[in-house]
Amino acid sequence: MSKRYSVYVETHCRFCKKAVALLEESKLPFIVVVTDKNEEFLNEIKQQTGHKTVPIILEHDDNNVRLIGGSDNLEQYLTELKNGSN
Repeated sequence: MSKRYSVYVETHCRFCKKAVALLEESKLPFIVVVTDKNEEFLNEIKQQTGHKTVPIILEHDDNNVRLIGGSDNLEQYLTELKNGSN
């Protein structure tokens, strides 16, 4: 099973930059979706995920999409992944 990640960000957001840096350091495959000029799209993602702030980080595998959350959630997730808990 191959996990991939998507990160919905706004370019001025320091938490978004932190999340991208964490994923880069972890060498996990991810894409960044910049939502700066599309508030309607961002609101739709927020509604679908139930996550109210950016970044919004999603984990994708072959059959599922799972909300990780924001940058603090990602940091905890990566720690657990490194320790074999996830």
